[in-house]
Amino acid sequence: MRRIWSALIVFACLCLSAASFHVDAAPSRDGAQTYRNEQYGVTFQYPAGWTVVEQAATQTLTAASVDDQKAITAGTEPSGLIVTITFSTFRQIGAQTTADFPDRLKATGASADTIAQPARIGGADGVGLDLLDGNSGVAGRTAMLAVGGRRIAVVRGVATIKSWVNGGSQAQYEALIGTLSFFPPASAINEDRIGRALWTVSDPGFGSFADVGATADGTAVLATDPHNGVWTISANGTVSGLKKYDGIGEYGSVGMFRDGTKYIADPVNHVIWLIQPDGSIKKLLGGTVGTNRGTFGKDSPRVFAFGYQNTLNILDVTDKGTRIQVFGRGGDVLTAWDIDPIENGALATDPNGYVYVVGSNHAGIIKIGASGKVVKTDLAAAALTGLIARAIVVDRFGNIYVATDAAGILKLDASGALQGIIGEPYDESAPPKAGQLGKPSALTLAQDSNLLYVADSGKYPQIVAFALNGNASINVDAGTKAIGAMIYGQSTNGEITRETFVNIYSFVGKAGEIVTITMRAAAGSNLDPYVDLLDSGNALVAANDDAPTSAKLGARDAQIAAFKLRFNGTYTIRATRFGRETTDGVGAYTLTLEKSN
Repeated sequence: MRRIWSALIVFACLCLSAASFHVDAAPSRDGAQTYRNEQYGVTFQYPAGWTVVEQAATQTLTAASVDDQKAITAGTEPSGLIVTITFSTFRQIGAQTTADFPDRLKATGASADTIAQPARIGGADGVGLDLLDGNSGVAGRTAMLAVGGRRIAVVRGVATIKSWVNGGSQAQYEALIGTLSFFPPASAINEDRIGRALWTVSDPGFGSFADVGATADGTAVLATDPHNGVWTISANGTVSGLKKYDGIGEYGSVGMFRDGTKYIADPVNHVIWLIQPDGSIKKLLGGTVGTNRGTFGKDSPRVFAFGYQNTLNILDVTDKGTRIQVFGRGGDVLTAWDIDPIENGALATDPNGYVYVVGSNHAGIIKIGASGKVVKTDLAAAALTGLIARAIVVDRFGNIYVATDAAGILKLDASGALQGIIGEPYDESAPPKAGQLGKPSALTLAQDSNLLYVADSGKYPQIVAFALNGNASINVDAGTKAIGAMIYGQSTNGEITRETFVNIYSFVGKAGEIVTITMRAAAGSNLDPYVDLLDSGNALVAANDDAPTSAKLGARDAQIAAFKLRFNGTYTIRATRFGRETTDGVGAYTLTLEKSN
């Protein structure tokens, strides 16, 4: 039994080492002690005769009697209650939302037989599981909580069954967590900082964009317009001008070396052009349609990326299928790799020589090694389910950025797990606000990977620069509240507050029904309403920030107007504010659901 108990409390004690230290607070009149940790953002009260052990390496606090702390260290059975609090982040445990908590919680060693129940502790929401293991003689309770800033706290109490049931340990645990409170930690580094818009630039001449690239010295961004040429935008967001080159039929991917040499793909002439720093231009490779190496499909090459040792990895779609042709910097063909058929494809490379390919017909990322061997065909498939990938780029740390129409820019780690979303998709009923993206079509990173540039080819074409080390956001799930069901013709009042910034409503709709959803801010409010609509599969189907002026609403009111439902089912309305968790507008609003037929 001792071996079983020791295994079960590994999570609780997290291998406390000699480097751990004790914090004993002055007792109150009733003997209880108060613990407060500014670094972790937590405070609670614990009984007289107990001590709290901190372990910075694992961000864990263990509260227990002095004798039981010694028992934990020795790996022996304690006589009383052990309470642990461990801090982590959504990214570290691989969770996107609190809906992922039950599976992650069971993985920590909580009972696999019980069903996770909603839990609210210290003002934080999450899920909890009970443990009662007759084989090991251990009982307890574990909760996984979203505590803000995309942070997570796992709170666990364990004891012997005898102590838990008859010795008062359960009541002692409930008393302790009743005093538990979480607050924003001092000088905290939010590990899920994703990106904030630095600047947005548009120009009357902007059309669609095929690609965007940053100069090696960081002073400018180049964006290719397929039919008009190459735009130059300064690093501070000023349009410098448009350049056309004689001989180029259509402008596709663009790439630059540190010496100022540019490469441009031309699918009309089936050529990769080389442009010298002095502006002179020549054909580097290609020029012939075919399926042999060195020739290209009738609509290629559009897309390329510099690869390992300055090779050119070119996506080539031919009558026989899709392949990646690899060329040396001087234009000599080295090899070709056949891959799954790709539509509207885009590719990227990383410093280790891997090639990443996405397409509108593929439910994930194809990852290919430097030798041409396919490593994975469905990387990030879970994160990309229901989305269409338009562009991809990989930073020097292995993070992957994928542009989508419906969900902004997904930031993924090397394993394909979603870390967060950059930018905000919108319905383009009005010019975009900072960070809003209509149809992001191209991405590039600055040399140091701290800036992401996005070319948006939507109704309001724009280039947007995002800082990748800004925007510390609070947890969306902790700020979301389910209000209830609505029916057609109903208006309801609600409020966006600092704590609750997404209110969820539901209604039952039928295929073919035309609905209008209006969110009006109350007079005098600084709320900027934003409303979106999800179908029964939780897929985003409509959204609006600023209603059309013809709707006779306030300048910032939101309205999804005359939207035709495609399926029968229960639809979800999310009433929030522009920027959701990244902004601070609050106020009352009225939400109205109407049906036109």
